[in-house]
Amino acid sequence: MPLCDAAGPFDFENSCIRATWTSLLPAAFVFVLCISSVPLPRVLQNVTIFGATLQPFLTLEEAEALNASVDGREYVAPAPRKGAVAPLWRTAVLVFAGLAETLVWLAYGSYNLTNDFGTPWVKTLPFFVAFSWLYTVVRPVVRPIVTAPLDLFYVYSVLFLAAILQLGSIAYDYAVFDVPSPSALNILALLLNFLAILELFAIVLSIPFGIPSEQANEQLDASVFALILSSFTDILTSVQANTATPEDYVTLCEWITFHWVYPLIQKVI
Repeated sequence: MPLCDAAGPFDFENSCIRATWTSLLPAAFVFVLCISSVPLPRVLQNVTIFGATLQPFLTLEEAEALNASVDGREYVAPAPRKGAVAPLWRTAVLVFAGLAETLVWLAYGSYNLTNDFGTPWVKTLPFFVAFSWLYTVVRPVVRPIVTAPLDLFYVYSVLFLAAILQLGSIAYDYAVFDVPSPSALNILALLLNFLAILELFAIVLSIPFGIPSEQANEQLDASVFALILSSFTDILTSVQANTATPEDYVTLCEWITFHWVYPLIQKVI
């Protein structure tokens, strides 16, 4: 990587290399997300890794229609699901936090350009971080968040790792190379950035994967999983019953930690 003198791309002892990774990695990930969201010709849809391979095999609405047909009932499209509208407070917090981060990183990059601080390449790195945060501003507005947004979760994850690396770099340079610590304002800004990402993480992790309709079992009976230990006849009987697996409606945090499995184990036992 000639932009950082003679240092290699994995020479993490070099502060320029660390700054490059923390800035370019989130920006590259956001760029891939933007490219993958562009509609592709039908010929290319089967060869892209972002095509139908990652799409749900059966949507929630199709599953409800199939369940109605098994019961011998006529499927009626359900009324708008309760909670199917993105809460205004959630959109406001995500947009405001992302916009604040974007403006701060743009201001920091502009300040570096007007001062003799670092190499020209290092001066431009804050603009890549601002580009990453800009995605978190546009996404909730263009596509309101009703169910768990995995793309935002991945973006925040990359930004979270970058924030840890930024704070770790300061401690590493001070302990190993005896480099003076940045100003208190700089450290405070990095800490606020870290806390903001944690707050956004908490919001995204609390969003459910699906919103149950009026036709779904309100108690989300977990007996489907208990049927694994039962006979084939019992399975057929239960399929005709109106049951639902809680996996379809858990929050992102519960899905990652498998918290929704514990009630199923209790029911089996």
